[in-house]
Formats: sequence, structure tokens, C-alpha cells
Amino acid sequence: MCEFCKQFGEKTKWYLNPKNYSEEVLRSERAMRDMADVLGFVSGTIIEVLAGPQRQTFEETSAAMVDTFLPDIRDEDAMNMLNTMLENSHGGQVIPLEDAIKAVEIAREPIMIQECYCRKYFGGEGKYACMWFYPVSVEADEKRPWEDHRKITKEEAKKLLEELDEEGCYHAIYWAPIPYPICICNCDPLFCISFKARMAYGVRNAVVKGEYVAIVDMEKCNGCKECMLRCSFGAIRYSPLVKKVYVDILRCFGCGLCRRACAEDAIKLVDREKIPAVREEF
Repeated sequence: MCEFCKQFGEKTKWYLNPKNYSEEVLRSERAMRDMADVLGFVSGTIIEVLAGPQRQTFEETSAAMVDTFLPDIRDEDAMNMLNTMLENSHGGQVIPLEDAIKAVEIAREPIMIQECYCRKYFGGEGKYACMWFYPVSVEADEKRPWEDHRKITKEEAKKLLEELDEEGCYHAIYWAPIPYPICICNCDPLFCISFKARMAYGVRNAVVKGEYVAIVDMEKCNGCKECMLRCSFGAIRYSPLVKKVYVDILRCFGCGLCRRACAEDAIKLVDREKIPAVREEF
């Protein structure tokens, strides 16, 4: 398990621990203060400073974000400081569809959906792909009136997760700060700020690898390569020698999207902790 699960999971994953969704925890003085600080930062600083009154291109806003928020990847002290800051503010972890559904089942109603910040401000087109939990979901009308959002039931949320998974959006659950699960983002790597911070600049806590890795059953694989199109993290490879695919487990984030593309049911997720080579690779 990742360090957050060990510390806050109580023998399960941190985001599946019912205690972390409880009124007592989420309404604690620290939780309310920290969430308010984080959400004010996200909706105010990043969006208003980078998007501004005039819409910029995705390349312009990405460059501005990098210059403003990300350290030189070679600066170990700066990277460690940023990862600590994200742990104490707002970061996330990739999860497969089944865990996203479990999180929704644990969370309190109502659940709120709104347009994804990354797509709307940096991609130029909004999509209702951000799913917010209590207490944000009940306070958004008063505290975030400028945003277009609506309440949905758990059943509607689970249906939306299924639809977004089929489209190819990977799921990530975000904290504000750890261990408060406040939203599930259904991400498009082309526009996702967290994805780019992790994949291009190595900011680990922007989006942590999931608790699983994908494994291919070579006996079942027919080499069609369809699964490769579903992998946002570049973890699936094709072997011209055996004419089958395999997973580079050091790159795998455990999102599970590749499974839906496999007509032969040749791909499954296994617990990361069962594989020594990637047990601590988050």
C-alpha cells in the first residue's frame, strides 16, 4: 500500500476508509480551514491568474503554469518541498473504475458535478467530469456561486463514471489535504494539469500511481493492440517477436482502462504490493 493508505487507510485504502468521509472528520476545524484554503487557491489563484480575462491558448497557459508553479526537475530540494506542499494541500491518486464506484458508495449525498477546470480553461471546452463530495457539494451554491454545477445522486454518479470510463477518461481521487477525499476527476491527459506536472516534471504528489498494476495473460492476448490506445501513461508495449502486448509495470499507474479494450479478457489488475519490483513505486 502507498504511504497514505498505511497512515490513513486503517487496513484498507485511504480513499476507501469510511472514517475519512465522516461528518466528524470532514467537519473538523482543521478540515474546514484547510479545504477552504485549498479550494480558494484552486479557483482563485490558478484559474484567474493563468486563464485571466482573455482566454489564452493551451500552450500559453501551460507555459505560464510551469514557470509559476513548477521547480526545475533537477532541483531535488525544490521538488521535495513541492511534494510536501501538495500532500498538505491538494493532490490525488489514480484509481480504477471499481474503486471510484466504491468511493461514491461511501460518500454522502448529494454529489456535485461541474465542468473540469483543465478542459474549460486550458482546453477551451468544458466537460462535466469533476465529481465533488461532501462538504463541498452542499456549500458550493453559497461559496462558489460563479461556477456552473449541479447535484446528482449516487446512482447518477456511478452511471457517469461508467460512461467516462468507456470514453477513455482515467479516474483519480483528490485530497484537500490528505486524508480528506473531496473529488474524483475523470481526466484527459491532453489537458490535465496534474498529469502534466507528474509526467513531464516528475511532481509525484500531483497524481500518485494507483494501488494496482495491469498484467497481460499471454495465452489469451491476440496481439490486436487495441489496449495500447487506452493507456494514457505509455505503459503498454508490443513485442514484434511474439506478436503480443505486455505491460511495463514501472510505467503502469493502475487505472485499468486497458481492460475495457481487450475482447479476449487478457488483462487484469493485481495489487501493486504483491509485486516486489513496484511495491514502493508510487
